[in-house]
Amino acid sequence: MLKTYQPSGRVGPTALPCFGIALGLVVAAAWPYQYLLRVLPLLYLNFVLTIGMAFVMAFLASLFIFLGHVRNPGVAIVFSLALAFSGIGAKFWFQYETMVAAKVDAELSEKNLFEADRARVKKSVRKELTFWKHIQLRYKEGWNDGAGQKMRGIFLIGAWLLEAAFLIYITNSAGAGTASDPYNENLNKWADKKETLLELPIDDEKLIAQIKSAVTVEQLLTMPVPRSDETNQIAHYILNRIEDHPLEDCYLSIELVTTKRNRRGEPEVETESLVNFAVISSLQLDQLAENTSLMAEALDEYRLAVKMEGVADVNKNPDSPEAKKPR
Repeated sequence: MLKTYQPSGRVGPTALPCFGIALGLVVAAAWPYQYLLRVLPLLYLNFVLTIGMAFVMAFLASLFIFLGHVRNPGVAIVFSLALAFSGIGAKFWFQYETMVAAKVDAELSEKNLFEADRARVKKSVRKELTFWKHIQLRYKEGWNDGAGQKMRGIFLIGAWLLEAAFLIYITNSAGAGTASDPYNENLNKWADKKETLLELPIDDEKLIAQIKSAVTVEQLLTMPVPRSDETNQIAHYILNRIEDHPLEDCYLSIELVTTKRNRRGEPEVETESLVNFAVISSLQLDQLAENTSLMAEALDEYRLAVKMEGVADVNKNPDSPEAKKPR
């Protein structure tokens, strides 16, 4: 069977400190997020803000797992979920604190009280306005979408659930994905040097089957030769390795990128993983590099031959449409 990278399940000693820092940063990011949601009550702007918050949380989850050397996808999922729920919870808590502060300010003003009375008034307000009551008030009052309409009741709950689901999904995907990336246990380093070795045209479904059915690295290194490069399918040979350590194992992935036209004639790109992190030795990497070079030369020669053939046809028939095209 083809040997592919499998995470060791280990967790680095710096994981918990890194998680604590990431958790603090996520909670901190929730404050400007909820503030902007409040001062920019426009549906499309709120949608953009949610996307931005999702990518901030995903970046922090990925960074914490990378710096914490977490090679256990299960642990990464748990930590990523904790980050996501903390960010969502902090957003609602900050919104609650904003409502409490507004009521405290109003009471101080109405009763002509001094700033020294703020702590006492705030304690009194909290007894009356609990966090749960705050949620109930927002449920009844609704959310202004900026166009004169208010989203209330079940629709508001639905919006909150969609927001939470999106934030959780993006954060969790980033965390679990990073924990599954190849890692060298001997050097305690991620194989994060990523490069595309070759973009191989695929003009026959049999070539895809040949790649998928490979059971040894040697079969993967024997690249299928296309008959033409006029195709909408390209196999990307992607290598993950550790920089400045040429003798260590590397990890080869092959992704099939297919470009299609939708009903409106617009291009759409689909990506399929054919091989995921196949382990190759330094000697096999040298062979792969040689085969890649030979394949690239063959494709260049093919393209040159096609071009020269086109030029020859134009010279033979100067009245052809090809000959009239500007060059």
